[in-house]
Amino acid sequence: MCGVTSLAFSASLWAVDLNSPLVRETVQRVRPRTIRAHMKFLADDLLEGRGTGTRGFDLAARYVAAQFDLMGLEPAGTLGFEQQVPFRRSLVDLVKSSLALERNGATTELVRGTDFVLSPTWSAAETFVTAPVVFVGFGVTAPEKGYDDYSSVDVRGKIVVYLAGAPEKFAGYLRAHHASSGEKARNAAAHGAVGMIMIRRPVDEQRTGWDRVVRQSTHSRMRWIDLDGTLVNSFPMIQGQATLSRSGAEKIFAGSPRSLAQVFSTANEGRPQAFSLAGRVTLKTVNEHGSVRSPNVAAVLPGSDPVLKHEYLVYSAHLDHLGIGVPVAGDSIYNGAVDNGSGIAGMLEVARMFTELPERPRRSIIFLAVTGEESGLLGSDFFAHHPTVPLSSIVANLNIDMVNMLYQPLDLVALGADNSTLGRVTRSAAAVLKLEVSPDPKPEENYFVRSDQYSFIKMGIPALALDAGMKTSDPKIDTGALAREWTRSKYHAPQDDLNQPMNYEAVATIMKANFLVGYEVANATERPRWNEGDYFGVKYGRGK
Repeated sequence: MCGVTSLAFSASLWAVDLNSPLVRETVQRVRPRTIRAHMKFLADDLLEGRGTGTRGFDLAARYVAAQFDLMGLEPAGTLGFEQQVPFRRSLVDLVKSSLALERNGATTELVRGTDFVLSPTWSAAETFVTAPVVFVGFGVTAPEKGYDDYSSVDVRGKIVVYLAGAPEKFAGYLRAHHASSGEKARNAAAHGAVGMIMIRRPVDEQRTGWDRVVRQSTHSRMRWIDLDGTLVNSFPMIQGQATLSRSGAEKIFAGSPRSLAQVFSTANEGRPQAFSLAGRVTLKTVNEHGSVRSPNVAAVLPGSDPVLKHEYLVYSAHLDHLGIGVPVAGDSIYNGAVDNGSGIAGMLEVARMFTELPERPRRSIIFLAVTGEESGLLGSDFFAHHPTVPLSSIVANLNIDMVNMLYQPLDLVALGADNSTLGRVTRSAAAVLKLEVSPDPKPEENYFVRSDQYSFIKMGIPALALDAGMKTSDPKIDTGALAREWTRSKYHAPQDDLNQPMNYEAVATIMKANFLVGYEVANATERPRWNEGDYFGVKYGRGK
């Protein structure tokens, strides 16, 4: 069993020796050059940005399936290595859609692209809603924190205006959970709202320029279709959704009881706030709807233990990116080299390491390349709801997304480490690699709920996402400034391509950590478990 027979297992939860000669030797076999080779193919212009449902994505999927086959992994899809995911695609017709404000008998048309952008609606090709408007703070209801932005208002049949994010007093991942767009839409629909308008705070404006918001609004959106034909997470009662710029927000708050500046100040204090805004808003959304199918790609390395081989560790990484879109500096192909060519290339290298062990791990391991992440974690959500193995047999998820390739790290960031016993495994793996484990340096970015590990967490499965931290040995490197500049100039832009400087050794380091964590999970006598009282364990755990 992969050298495991020489290890001394005990009745304790974790009894795998990550310092054994076998493990140390295997870790040193990570090949940065192979990672680079995978990325060079996946991020080539030939694949046209790997948009979900496109020929370029299908080429990438066939490539990954071929790599799995070459390693000797077994198919774990529903049709060979593939698990087809059905989607409805929606693209807003920017010319025919509109947002208007009616106040004191006068109607003001807000300017598309300057004051607002619209998100698609799903119930019909054209939706039209006109209704009174109510401001609902962050739009958050959190009983566990005694917090409810809806407690003092009735929004049934009304359009809610809400702030991006969640109260800063909410700790860590709880804040990320309540800040997610899906949770806010679910909450608004549950309270009877018929439309939603988001306002970005100054901190959001500093982090992401309005030009990027406008650019991203030109990409189509998707929802996955369940086996019974239901469109999942579409909230048909929400008949219009918009995001406002600062100019649009100022217009909608004019004549209201409180100014936009006062609203921002109260939000920073973490106090619930809600009140009616002056006038009515009309949202008209014209969509181009279509259907498309796109595959997840799944392979399995069967385990060696007669009992534990029926349990599975899932490694995941998203294969899609944004395809072809609005040109930036003359380039319209959103190659997605780092996001997420790096994660797929890294996962393939981790898979190779496991297949070259002299004996297989005790548990089985699934390697899953998912579609539709950029449209809202759709491929992983589909797999989590329709896994190709029994859901109860999946013990953990290790997700790999957008590896920091800017410098050689001295530390790891482990999203999810504080929620389950995977945190202890991470610290053990980091110690072997002589790396520190640091807290999330950018909790305000909500990465914990913005990548595919969240799909597994919501199904009660402990999950982890590892990345490079902000520490490096070169004192001349300002890691924070580098990260901010990359986000500003390359994230979700065509410039995330093969022409940028990339440190493949950094990816190799993170893959070493991913291998070590997975090796311990796959060989430990007991499966990972949620920490006592953890919010996600209580809310989604299998004990419910």
